[in-house]
Amino acid sequence: MPDDAAFGNSGEAESETTALEDVEEDPQLAGLSMSLADEEDDEGGPDLDDVDQLEDIDPEQGEDADATETDDLLERVLADEVRDQASESRESTDEQFGEFDALQGAVEDIDAELETDGIVIPTDDVECDDDVYRKALEDSKRLARLLRNRFQKQRKRSLDRNLRRGRLDPSALHRSATGGKRLKMQRTLPEENDHHCLFVIDRSGSMNGETMATAERAMGMLVFALESVDVEVSVLELFDKQCRLAKPFAQPAQTVRNRLFNGKAQGGTPLADTLHIARERLKREQGKRFLFVVTDGTPSDPDRYMDALDRCTMPVVGVNLNDDAVTGMDCFHRQVTVDPETAELRKALRQLIQEVLFE
Repeated sequence: MPDDAAFGNSGEAESETTALEDVEEDPQLAGLSMSLADEEDDEGGPDLDDVDQLEDIDPEQGEDADATETDDLLERVLADEVRDQASESRESTDEQFGEFDALQGAVEDIDAELETDGIVIPTDDVECDDDVYRKALEDSKRLARLLRNRFQKQRKRSLDRNLRRGRLDPSALHRSATGGKRLKMQRTLPEENDHHCLFVIDRSGSMNGETMATAERAMGMLVFALESVDVEVSVLELFDKQCRLAKPFAQPAQTVRNRLFNGKAQGGTPLADTLHIARERLKREQGKRFLFVVTDGTPSDPDRYMDALDRCTMPVVGVNLNDDAVTGMDCFHRQVTVDPETAELRKALRQLIQEVLFE
């Protein structure tokens, strides 16, 4: 039998609907209904004004809020980076002025008349020659491995015997029968190496061009390799008759590479004054100390220079970029003289630095 109610044909349903329509509305019920409706509007249902306001809301405001939050995060990250850079800059400045003060103190300790005005800190408004810098860094890797291996062999643990404390020494057991008490042994590690190297690089006019690039690359190879094995390194440069602080001891070479690799060369060679200053600066340090001078010939005042050299109690090593083996041969305690255009320079420097460090 078909369900007529499913098609809206139920007779009882139709009569009930008609009956409901015929019921007269009670005024009290009508007032109650209106009151309840008003309460619903006040509590949860939006009125027409609220609907108009909702229609005015931009659907992209949520996206704008997310974008604002992202921008705020980026601003905080950038602010942190700026603070870190500022902190590093302050530390770098402190290191430079600390080294500058030490050098000025060294100048005051010199008991000879200087022709220069003391120490100058160069500006950083020069560009780094990235090609020379990268070559120097690459050259340093092989030398760094050699030096690291040599230092490790030098620092092997030694065996101390005849001690009261430590491990029992089997070779001393026979002394126990006679009342011997020093039957122990200990393996000890020697103290860390304490080395300080000060480079002097000649930037006089005669070094201009390829010779300057070769000098920077040679010096850079040594500086990077020495730093990698914890040798303290500083660099002074001769530029336009000035002695300038290119790299303080406490500052990594990477942070001042624009000073070390810029190809600039100008003026004379006040090597005597710089040697006096370098000597007095190194005297303030402990451990093994030595000087490297990278130049292309003799100083401008040989007599004054030889007087300064005679006062040096630490090795003064020359890197003479000249194809004349006689030129400057008496200006250093030991030296390597190599044509700057040959490939033998790096090999000679690797040998020379090992002789200085480990003899």
